[in-house]
Amino acid sequence: MSRKSSSRRRVPGLVLLALLLVAGTVAGIQLESAGRWPFGPRTAQADEFPELAERLDGLHYTLYNPEGRAILQTGLMVTVGDEYVNEDNLHYRVISVENDRCQTVLLGTFSLEIEPDPAYAGTGADVAAQAPKSAAVGVYHTHGDESYTPGDGTWTIRGRGGIFDVAQRLVAESKQAGLTVQYNDTHHAPHDSGAYRRSRRTATALMRQGSGTLLDIHRDTASPEAYTVSIDGRPTSRAMLVVGRSNPQMRTTLNFARSFKSTMDQKYPGLMRGIYFGRGAYNQDLSPRAVLVEIGSHRTPKDQAIRTAGLIGGALADILGVAAPGGGGAGIEGEGRSSWANLAWIVLVVLVGSAVYLVYASGGWRQAADKLRGFVSREFASALAPRRAGTRRPARRFRRASSPRRGSRPGDGSDPDEGAMSDGLGGQSKGGERDGPGKEQTPN
Repeated sequence: MSRKSSSRRRVPGLVLLALLLVAGTVAGIQLESAGRWPFGPRTAQADEFPELAERLDGLHYTLYNPEGRAILQTGLMVTVGDEYVNEDNLHYRVISVENDRCQTVLLGTFSLEIEPDPAYAGTGADVAAQAPKSAAVGVYHTHGDESYTPGDGTWTIRGRGGIFDVAQRLVAESKQAGLTVQYNDTHHAPHDSGAYRRSRRTATALMRQGSGTLLDIHRDTASPEAYTVSIDGRPTSRAMLVVGRSNPQMRTTLNFARSFKSTMDQKYPGLMRGIYFGRGAYNQDLSPRAVLVEIGSHRTPKDQAIRTAGLIGGALADILGVAAPGGGGAGIEGEGRSSWANLAWIVLVVLVGSAVYLVYASGGWRQAADKLRGFVSREFASALAPRRAGTRRPARRFRRASSPRRGSRPGDGSDPDEGAMSDGLGGQSKGGERDGPGKEQTPN
């Protein structure tokens, strides 16, 4: 096969390889953004549960303990299997739901100690996995219409609810503490079952901008007494964390929630109502440090909710384990796994694309295998062959042209490099003559 035909055959192969890599990369980005990455664990999305994530009638469910005492009021959609950890870290599970009444059983005391990820047990990788990728925080709202009747005049405002004012206080205090915070005030109306699917784009955009932590700020629906506590002698709104049970990264998300509640309990006892484990995923599969934060109720005075947001913002650096402004801390167990998994799939795509190109350029699988074996055998033979003592690598045939030495004239033989220049640049002619700078002169 001539050199020209070989090059013509190689060019389409390179084009095909480039197209495969570009198409695979674009498809991967789209699937990852939509939460449908086909090679990882299947992630439950909002559209898999078409019912609403919370009630829209302004009413609430009430959870009762085995003794018949009310332990929680919430507007979240409660289903059998949901769990709740109260302010005293008592762990309950919902076993029945009848109208607005939910019966629970006590599972025991919930530990706020960070649990090691079994995937890293005994491998020595757990320390590396704990290192945070970024101390930046992304704040957004899936339900931007949520408001506070005492302060906003109504419990919902389409377009821009009172929840934006609450989040802005959290952002301001976090920045004051030295954190990098990115606030996205995109409204994901309407307030329906597709809101989490729409807010997923916002959360993904925040991560692409460098946010390693995602806070989705909400307000609950409950009686004002259920969300009120006295902090430093002032009435203050309480807050509750929501963790999705359908999130495949629930273990690492839960470790973040543990750190969150533990830190706030130490700084402001009674401020946190607890942790609720709901049926959905709430886009928490995007990051192991993604959590939904309920601040107050629709009947909570907005100034109390704003004060709570400020307290959370001021404590956020400690929650994240950031030792100093702009620095990194211990992080959350297992959060480095997603990056390594994605890197592994990128390497796999490159290897598969290279194999396809090799087969195409060689003319078949057998020819490609023969070419690969020949390449490997030559490289190993060259690398492992013993070199004789005293031997040198052969000198290059051509030397770079250099200017004549000072005081010499071309052709007088005083410049030792002149012959090399002639050999390197001169071309052999038919009559034995050389053309170029080293051209031989025919005697007259």
